[in-house]
Amino acid sequence: MRQIRGTVGRTSTHAFGLALDVNIAGQLDNFADGRTQLGLILIADYFHEEGWVWGAGFRREDSMHFEVSRQQLEEWRAEGLI
Repeated sequence: MRQIRGTVGRTSTHAFGLALDVNIAGQLDNFADGRTQLGLILIADYFHEEGWVWGAGFRREDSMHFEVSRQQLEEWRAEGLI
């Protein structure tokens, strides 16, 4: 299984299909550099409205990363969607 970058024994949400990394014009945003591509800033609110969490707010900034929130997963489960 895919591990969280820089960790041992911590499975990434990517491994379960609950996260994705977005590239803009074929360019990935640099990890943990304190900067974010404009295109990611422009789409972040759309992901948030659909119950996703943006990696720009993580302790180790990961602006290209979006993942389904626990709350959204629980809502989908309650609705019988998963």
